[in-house]
Amino acid sequence: MSKVKSSHKFKNCRYVSRTRHGGNCSDRKTKTLYTSDYFTTYIKVNETDTYVFVECLSTSRSVISRSYITLIRKRHALEEELYQNLASHRNTASPKETLSVIMLGLDGMSKQNFQRTMPKTREFLERDLQAVELRKFNKIGLNTFPNFAGLLAGRHEEELKYSYNEYLDKINDKFIWSPYRKAGYRTFLMLDSMAVSAFHYLKLGWMKPPVDYYVREMVIDSDIDKKTRGKEFQCYGDKTEIETLTDLVVQFARVFNHSTTPYFSFR
Repeated sequence: MSKVKSSHKFKNCRYVSRTRHGGNCSDRKTKTLYTSDYFTTYIKVNETDTYVFVECLSTSRSVISRSYITLIRKRHALEEELYQNLASHRNTASPKETLSVIMLGLDGMSKQNFQRTMPKTREFLERDLQAVELRKFNKIGLNTFPNFAGLLAGRHEEELKYSYNEYLDKINDKFIWSPYRKAGYRTFLMLDSMAVSAFHYLKLGWMKPPVDYYVREMVIDSDIDKKTRGKEFQCYGDKTEIETLTDLVVQFARVFNHSTTPYFSFR
């Protein structure tokens, strides 16, 4: 449990299942699907739940802790569709192997700065994880989105023919996860801020989820939670932000850890 105050006596907990709001508020608000019964030790969540937050209450009914939990689960209809996509991809492209892809972005840090300040991390990524460093990639614009346009869409921002007062659904097929999905890959996207991510700062985001597994609800709800996130937004309760976000990538990789279930992940 996160941030339990010793001055309050614990009574019980409950969880709330939530999802994106839909419509014009899809990337800015969530809505409640249902609230669970109270429990004191554990409870089984529904198989359809993909995101919940857990509140623990005191004897005076005040909230003493809150935790945000995203669940990566296989979806039968989606798996059937992607299985057919993968079979078609293998028949037409005849790839020698089908490799899953994990991309981790460190915003605010240049490649050269990463090489200078985190040499051991870089060595571990390349030596132990056989990571591929994009040596020819360079900054092509101010702030994150213009550079993401080059990295994730292979285009200059102006080539996307996108206006900041439009939803990104219009150009979603230009981003790298779309051809991966057509090739039978499960796609994952998680951004660490509700309002200032590359796709949401001065932009509307998406109306429909841009990928199969779009970790958005947890970010929306936690961003406005002063009890759990803190002033500096460095923690999710009793876990660091980087630990929470990275654990979700690991969870995604473990669920689809098989050559017949390839995936593309960007965080």
